[in-house]
Amino acid sequence: MPLSAAALTALLGTSLYKHASKERQKRLIEKAFKHYLAPAVVQRIVDSDEDFGLHGEEREITVFFSDIRGFSTFSEKLQPDKLVRLLNRYFTPMTSIIRQHQGTLDKFIGDAIMAFWNAPEEVAGHSAKALRATLAMHDSLDALNPELEAEFGLRLAFGAGLHTGWARVGNMGTEELMDYTVIGDTVNLGSRLEGLCSHYGQRIIMSGECKQACEEGAFVFQRLGKERVKGRERPVDIYTAYSPEQAKNLTEELAAAEHALQLYEQREFAQAGQHYARLLAAYPRNAKLYGVYLERCERYLTEAPPADWDGAFTHTLK
Repeated sequence: MPLSAAALTALLGTSLYKHASKERQKRLIEKAFKHYLAPAVVQRIVDSDEDFGLHGEEREITVFFSDIRGFSTFSEKLQPDKLVRLLNRYFTPMTSIIRQHQGTLDKFIGDAIMAFWNAPEEVAGHSAKALRATLAMHDSLDALNPELEAEFGLRLAFGAGLHTGWARVGNMGTEELMDYTVIGDTVNLGSRLEGLCSHYGQRIIMSGECKQACEEGAFVFQRLGKERVKGRERPVDIYTAYSPEQAKNLTEELAAAEHALQLYEQREFAQAGQHYARLLAAYPRNAKLYGVYLERCERYLTEAPPADWDGAFTHTLK
């Protein structure tokens, strides 16, 4: 039985409404992500009928935090317009590298960058991609620094914290203003790890969970010890990382540092202190790290830690 004119009109109207709603949703998605993701990734999301969890979901992610070292000090010496130009010169290549490695740019917090991997789109090997991006960002800044010194009279350095774990990810905020972001303990720990970079004089500090998720042989890791960061009872294994090319001349140092750390954790503070003194003299590049452990060894020789000491250092500051 043929449809009536009224039925055809209703069917056409419903079809047009659905099409308009779908197109409106695509525009909203494109607007939401165009500043956070690479254009090709945004297009895949727009073209897909898959639910990318914009409403919020639990997902394993790798979170990244970075912070420029000494920013407060040199920002006082630059005029505001010059400071803005400097940050733009820095942010542009850094965020480009994050997006090239399938990361999602979350936000800028002053001179800090927050990003994460494995949302909204699933990213295979996201921990390794995040670490590879971090190493590339350091290389990029090393190449950029001569230009910054010529233009602004200074060089930049940053520390980065990486952690892999579960978090809540999705659109959060109010009806008028929303951000696609992540929240949870995983995010907090990533921020805390970034804060440890300055304490230990490292470019990168990552959690044991992030390290374990990276491909074997793709990177070279140095164990830095155990930390009980502010707000957490359970200690965290922390590492720094190098590319195989960077680590070619570090074999002896890394082996000696691991031996000294094992002695320290076994409460052999006199022997560990001797090893850290030699490391401090031989490898000034890591003077901050070895100096911290030498000071701890000397302190524990004077006042031994409690019997249930687990080798972790407890931080009272963020």
